[in-house]
Amino acid sequence: MRHYQDLTAVVRVMRWWLLAGLCVLLEDPGDVEDEVSDIWWRLFLIDEDDNPIEPVDGLIESLLLTDPTGLEMCPPDASG
Repeated sequence: MRHYQDLTAVVRVMRWWLLAGLCVLLEDPGDVEDEVSDIWWRLFLIDEDDNPIEPVDGLIESLLLTDPTGLEMCPPDASG
């Protein structure tokens, strides 16, 4: 049974890294390929008419709050 828990932990961390990378890319694309260097995007809160109200920042921090273990992607206590 321990192997399944280990595999679940590995997949959970890999999924977090993928989503964290996407969050970083959304907030600050930095150096990207020349083909898309003139494209900028941003995530916004919108009003009822779909008009942008304010940008959504801190996506990685928000992502940490979605960790179902409540550990914010920190390893569990090894002594338990």
